[in-house]
Amino acid sequence: MTLFSALLTLLFVQANAALRFPDLAGRFFQESNQSIVVEQDRNRVAQEYELALGSFYDPVLRASYFNEFRGYYLNRRSDISLLQRTSLWGTQVLVGYRAGDGRFPVYEGKWETQDRGEVRFGLEIPLLRNGFIDPLRGAVKKGELSDELSKMQEKSQKLDLLRQLGVRYWDWYTNGKRLLVAEDLLRLSLDRQEKIKTRVERGDIAKIEQLEGDRIVLQRRSTRAQQERNFIKSKLEFESFIKGPEETSPFSLDLKEIPDYAYPSGASLSPVAPRDTRDLEANHPESLRQDLLVKQAEIDQRVARNQFLPKLDLSLNASKDLGTSVASLNPAQSEAGVVFEFPIPSRAAQARKSQANSVLIRQEAQLDLTRIRIRNQIEEARNTLNLSLERMSIATRELELARELVKMENKRFLNGDSNLITLNIREQNLAEAEIRRFESYAEYRRSLNDFRVARGELEWKD
Repeated sequence: MTLFSALLTLLFVQANAALRFPDLAGRFFQESNQSIVVEQDRNRVAQEYELALGSFYDPVLRASYFNEFRGYYLNRRSDISLLQRTSLWGTQVLVGYRAGDGRFPVYEGKWETQDRGEVRFGLEIPLLRNGFIDPLRGAVKKGELSDELSKMQEKSQKLDLLRQLGVRYWDWYTNGKRLLVAEDLLRLSLDRQEKIKTRVERGDIAKIEQLEGDRIVLQRRSTRAQQERNFIKSKLEFESFIKGPEETSPFSLDLKEIPDYAYPSGASLSPVAPRDTRDLEANHPESLRQDLLVKQAEIDQRVARNQFLPKLDLSLNASKDLGTSVASLNPAQSEAGVVFEFPIPSRAAQARKSQANSVLIRQEAQLDLTRIRIRNQIEEARNTLNLSLERMSIATRELELARELVKMENKRFLNGDSNLITLNIREQNLAEAEIRRFESYAEYRRSLNDFRVARGELEWKD
């Protein structure tokens, strides 16, 4: 095997594909602590929403008991009632039971009941304030939006995790490739140095070539040590990011796990043309989340406007005494009435209304800014992706030229027309060209991932 063939074999041998980005991403969102935290946040919000929604319509139980000792008027009275709020126009339903026996003064005769007490039923229906909407039902509507809001928040967090995962994965991949190239160069130098020593001993070449070869070996050992340090650093950062609940990485990140990708030529890939991004802006999780915040602010505004209205409630009540009849009591009674209330000059309601309007204006402005930011991120990611395609095309062409130069220089060296210093420079240039191809490919894949994330696409296919 010629030196050139050995160089190509050593430089471009690839490890078996072990940890490809799509496989990593799929498991990452199932097994990593990062994803578990996002899921727990989502579940916590859902549980809080469910509990809060149920508490809005919890019935209210009230009970009282009095025993009066006051001269001639000795009596006992007890009262228990259950108040139930409803979502039907803010109507409140009241059912209750009370009992009163003994002697009551005339002005407190309403407390007296027949011997088996009195049952009652009542309705309170708001006609203006708290009618169409009230703070309670407004909170319920906001709670319903909060569930969807948490889903958008979860997707936004996962998009950011996917972006960070791409950065760390391709950094680990690039540093691993650099280390492999450094090892191949060192191995090539060691193999060649053995042959140079044999030729020096035979007197075919001067001793200076052996000394230069030793210097090159030391230089490449130093380069390999530096690349190993960089690889270990990126590996540790990567492991800390993808750790699972057991505090161990679910993946092996050793050097042998660096995958073998097919490196496309930049010329074979078409640049991404500018497109109308209005649909992407509107359907991006961040935009949808901000839109939900606007809707919540609109609910607060409607509540504030409603609270500015006067209070006009219709009250309907019916009651019936049970047991032995008392001459002074009606066995059944019903009543209907209205209650009017309007604070003057309604400064508290005006303040709440102004505050709600300000919040709504701010949230609408934030929505516009969010969509502009999404548009700019998509455009920036598109430009970066296209530039990475251009760089990959250049790196591929440079690598082809570097291979030809090493091939020609190697022939000159074998024929005695060149020296080891020049050949070393050619080999070093070839290694750097190979690294630039790795880097350009990693940059392309990272840019492609960032472009998808900017568009709100939670996917990780090749």
